[in-house]
Amino acid sequence: MIEIINNTLDLVFAPILALNPIFSILILTILMSLIFTISNKMFINQAILKQIKKESKEVQEKIKIARKNNNEKKINKLMKKTMELSNKQMKMTLKPMLITMPIILLVFAWIPTNYGNIAAPLENNTAEFEIDNITYNLTALEYNNENIPINFKDSLNNTKINLYDSIDIDDREFILLYDKKDEKETLTLEYLKIDLPFPLPIAGDSVGWLGFYILISLPATTILRIILGVE
Repeated sequence: MIEIINNTLDLVFAPILALNPIFSILILTILMSLIFTISNKMFINQAILKQIKKESKEVQEKIKIARKNNNEKKINKLMKKTMELSNKQMKMTLKPMLITMPIILLVFAWIPTNYGNIAAPLENNTAEFEIDNITYNLTALEYNNENIPINFKDSLNNTKINLYDSIDIDDREFILLYDKKDEKETLTLEYLKIDLPFPLPIAGDSVGWLGFYILISLPATTILRIILGVE
């Protein structure tokens, strides 16, 4: 079932997948943001939502004044009003969320099949990868003084590959990485790594497809909301 869904999405988005990966993720991100924004536009009464937000803002201002005056009774009353407004807003946004969430989850599960990293345990000096129904083995040949493998035998081309080298598999270029945690060794074929113009907290100076998606979706959704008049 999962394979059928992935193959269907590959077919539907074939023109996008044919582009440079960065542009592909960019277009997919904007498309998902557009679906989410249109859903909110269609299934939420914007006038009512705007009024609820206005009332919430007014109540927050009243709470500030009540706190300055140490009026606990009024604060409690206003807090209840805030909860009521929050519940109303949540109920309004629930319907479009239930509609768009399955679509977004499907796409999020599908994107890594094209742009995600592929990891395999290194056991008995060999790591076995499955890439688009292709079995790809890497066997460690030499280790350094810290017992870290530094080069491998490539089962597809019968060639020698060094750690951090680029590898071409099924029209995709990967970078070979190594990691060891709790005595478990792992080889990772890193596919998409996008360099940022400046480092970000946590993310650093580069991101994968998910980090890039998040960075683009936030401004894209904001701009689309403004254009389509969505609260």
